[in-house]
Amino acid sequence: MKSRIAGLSLSLTASIMPVFLLASLAPQLQRYFDIGATEFGVLNMVSFACWSISALFLGHHVDRTGGEVILAMAALVLAGALLGVSAARSWPELLLAIAVCGLASGVIPQAGYRVIWDRVPQRRKGLAFGVVQSGFPVATVITGVVAPVIARSGNWRLVFVLASVFVVVVCLLVSATRRGTPDTPASGEPVASRTNHPRTSTTVILLVGSVFANAATSALSSYFVLVVVDQGVSDLQAGGLFAVGGIVTVAARVLFGSLVDAGAADPLRLMSGLLIGGAGGVAMLFSDRLPLLLLATLLGFGLGWGWSGLLGYAIVHLYSGTPAASTGLVLTVAGGVGAACGPLLFGLAADHAGVLAAETGLIVIFCLAAVVIGTVSARTAWA
Repeated sequence: MKSRIAGLSLSLTASIMPVFLLASLAPQLQRYFDIGATEFGVLNMVSFACWSISALFLGHHVDRTGGEVILAMAALVLAGALLGVSAARSWPELLLAIAVCGLASGVIPQAGYRVIWDRVPQRRKGLAFGVVQSGFPVATVITGVVAPVIARSGNWRLVFVLASVFVVVVCLLVSATRRGTPDTPASGEPVASRTNHPRTSTTVILLVGSVFANAATSALSSYFVLVVVDQGVSDLQAGGLFAVGGIVTVAARVLFGSLVDAGAADPLRLMSGLLIGGAGGVAMLFSDRLPLLLLATLLGFGLGWGWSGLLGYAIVHLYSGTPAASTGLVLTVAGGVGAACGPLLFGLAADHAGVLAAETGLIVIFCLAAVVIGTVSARTAWA
């Protein structure tokens, strides 16, 4: 059980790594390819858009066939695409390689969620989602610490080569954990018999909330390094803050998942409060003092990005008949739309109105997400 959860967590790390490598290496990539904030936002937008396309067409297939095989195959494609990024010589070539990364990455999370729903006991699902979702912020630790150190030598391409090797290792780990494992749900209940679905209007509101929440967090994670560098922090210090944010987010997701398992919190209501905390963290990014930037990192990432496991848990609980397809729709498709639009809109705002205006808009998006998710919580009887 522990090795399976570890493998799933690392697979999510691998799936989001291309985006976070872009964020962590943003100054170097912008200098090499001679691109501005808008073009950089397009890279992130294309990545998340391709992620959504993959989830939209493969979610039901994962529910029918199981997650492990698809997860391993997608990881191999992702490894090849990362090598393509390392070989890019122009912005269009980089854009194409990032698009392939997005297509491969899109199916990995929902395959992992399907495995959790099928194999993890109900009493540990919240913790499992927290641990597995920690795979995303683990990527910020890896990219925030390792990538800038290697890239300081001028060899940013090596970072993507090493990322490709990491993905291959994860693929082998996932393949090893599925040997000798029966395809039976953890609850012992046939999957087809679990048919729990909220009203359509509630689903629509949840989709909107996912768009807003992911737009906010993707913009924050994509431009965090650039924003703090703009405040006078060095590239290396900015990468360190990025890594600190990832570490705090890991701890937050595990903690909040444990609270849900203990019955101490409604996951959606808790998520709404965390998004408000994230808005407060973004507000502190206006400062040019390192201690306040550190506090902004703790709040922005630990609270503003600590909710992902809660949303995943809530979705498989509310849509227990089709967990992979539902997480694919809410987390990956709607989330991907938000994650695609967030960086692009932030980049456009930063280019045309300044970073201050872009950060103000980001605070508004965090607050809107909190209101919408809170509305869903009020409309669903949590049990």
